Amino acid sequence: MFVSSRNMDLFGNVRARDAPIPILGLESAELLQIMDSPPSVTIKTIKPKEILSEENRQKQMKLCSLPIRLVCETLLVLLIFGPLLLFYAKWPAGKEHIYGKLRTKTSLEPTSAGFESWTNPPAKTIRAYRLFNVTNYMDVMTDRNDPTIEIEETKPLRYRLFVKKNNIKWLDDNKKIHYALERLFTREGDFDEELLNQEGAFVDILRVMFRTKFGRVANSVFYMLGGHNVFNYSKVVDKLEGYVSPIFSAISSRMQGPNKEKYGFIYRYNGSNGFNYTIHTGIHNSSIKGQVVNFASEYTPFTTEAEAWETDFFDGVTFPAVGNPPNRKVINVFQPDFCRPVQLRYNRTVSRFGFDQLHEFVLKLVDFNQCPQMDENCTESDKLDITSCLSAELPAETVFLTKPHMYGHNSSSTNVAFKPDFHKHESTIYFEPLTGTPIKAQLRIQLNTNAWIDRIRINDLGATEPTNSRAVRRLIPMVWIDQTITLNEETASAIRLAFRILRTGESVHQSLKLAYIIVALFSVIAAIGVTELFFWNRRRRTLELKDKGLYLFAQYLIMNAQDLFFLSNA
Repeated sequence: MFVSSRNMDLFGNVRARDAPIPILGLESAELLQIMDSPPSVTIKTIKPKEILSEENRQKQMKLCSLPIRLVCETLLVLLIFGPLLLFYAKWPAGKEHIYGKLRTKTSLEPTSAGFESWTNPPAKTIRAYRLFNVTNYMDVMTDRNDPTIEIEETKPLRYRLFVKKNNIKWLDDNKKIHYALERLFTREGDFDEELLNQEGAFVDILRVMFRTKFGRVANSVFYMLGGHNVFNYSKVVDKLEGYVSPIFSAISSRMQGPNKEKYGFIYRYNGSNGFNYTIHTGIHNSSIKGQVVNFASEYTPFTTEAEAWETDFFDGVTFPAVGNPPNRKVINVFQPDFCRPVQLRYNRTVSRFGFDQLHEFVLKLVDFNQCPQMDENCTESDKLDITSCLSAELPAETVFLTKPHMYGHNSSSTNVAFKPDFHKHESTIYFEPLTGTPIKAQLRIQLNTNAWIDRIRINDLGATEPTNSRAVRRLIPMVWIDQTITLNEETASAIRLAFRILRTGESVHQSLKLAYIIVALFSVIAAIGVTELFFWNRRRRTLELKDKGLYLFAQYLIMNAQDLFFLSNA
C-alpha cells in the first residue's frame, strides 16, 4: 500500500491524515501559528576543521602510544641526570684544574704570574710611627728615687711603604732565588703644620749608643760631645726623616751601609738595597716557598745561614701555603731590621673580609736562645735583645724589641706608665689557607732602649751639671710602629671568586655522594609522573574533541531536517 510522505513523520512513522503533526515536541496549534508567520531560518555551515578526521585521530593516538612515552621519559631522565653524572665524574679533575690556576698565580718561577706579583706585590702597606714623649724627663734625670717614667704618644706620622726586589738571581735550577730588598717610604696623607711641628723630649738613641763606651761614671769628654741630657727635645718628623747633631758627627764615620749623611728611623733604610736574601722558591713544594737559605745585612756585619738554626724561617715577604686545616701552627719570620726571627702563631680560623675561612695568626716574641726550636710550645718573652742588629760595637741589652706598651706582659718592673690595649697593640695577620696569601695584616712592634741615666742637678744659674755619681739603667720606650698591609681588592675578589666556585663545587660533589640514590629515585618518579600527566591530558582532549565532533554532526542533521520539512510545507 502506498503511503504518502505527508502521512509520515520525520522518523518514518505512519500517522492518520487528520492527526496533529508532532514536530520537535510542538502541538498542532503551535505549528499552525509558526506556519502562518514562519521565522527567519539561519543555516549554519559547519567548518571542516571543527570535525576531526579519523586520520588525525589515529595520528594522535600513535603519539600517545606506550613506546613513544617510554622514549620521551628516558630522554627526560637523561636530560636531568646526564649533567649531574658528568659533574660527579669530572669534578675532581676540574677542582685540580682550578687549584692549578691558583698555584700559577702564586707560584714563584720565572715569567709566571706569581713571580710578577712577587716582584710588585698587589698590596698597600702603611706604616704609622708614634714616638714617646717623656713628659717628666727632668725628674727622671734629677730624682734619685727613680720616679715612674711618664709618657705621651705623639700623633702618628704615616708613610706609604713600597717593597721591591732587586738584583734577582735564579739558582739551583730555579729552586732558589737571591734578591736584594729595597724599601721606599713616602709620606701618606696630609702632613699639616700641626703634624710637622710636633715636638717632645725623646730619648737620644745616638747618645745612648755613644754612652755605652764609658763606664758607670762618664768623664768630661763624653759630656763635651753628648751633653748632660739623655733626652733630646726636638721635632718628631726629624727623628724619623733624619737629623744631624754633634754626637752624630762623632760616630757617623763608624756607621756601615748606605744613608749615612743623617740619622733617622726612616732615613737610614729609605731607598736602599740593604738586605740580601736567598730563599727557596717552592717550585716543587709550596710548603717551603719563602724559606730562608741565607741572609746578609749591609748595615752591620751580621750574616746567617739556615743551617745554623734549629728551626725554619721565612723572609717575611714570601709565605707558604698553610693548609686547611692548618698544617703549620707557626710561621717564623726573619725580620731584617732586628736580625732575628719573630713568630706568627696560629690562633683560630675566622670568617672575615668576605672570605668564609681565613687563618688568624698572632705575633709572638719567642727568644730562640731560650727555645731554639721556636715551635708553638715555646713561651713568649716580654722583650727581645736586638742590639747586635744596630751595631756590632754595642754591648748586649742596649736595644730591645717589645710589643707596644708591652701588651700581654707585666710591665710593672719597667717603672714606665704603659697603657696596653688589645685593639691598639695586638698584632694579627690573616692568611688565605690554600695559597698562603696574606689578606690583611696589622703588625705592631715597639723599640726601647736600656739607657744609662746620668744624674744631674740644676745649679744656681739654672744650668744643668753632672753630679759625677754612678749612672743607673732605665728602660725607656722610643717609638712604636703600626704597620697595616691590605691586599688589593681586585686580587682579593679574584681569590674569593675562585674559592667560592671550589666551595660550591665541593659541596655539590659531596652531596651527590651522600644522597645520590634518593635524588635519583625521586627524580625518576617525578619525571615519569610529569610525562604521564602530559600524555593523559592529551588523550582527554582528544576524546573531548571527538565527542564535540559527533554532537555538531547531529545538530547539523537535525537542522537540515527541519529545513526540509519547512520547504515541503511551503
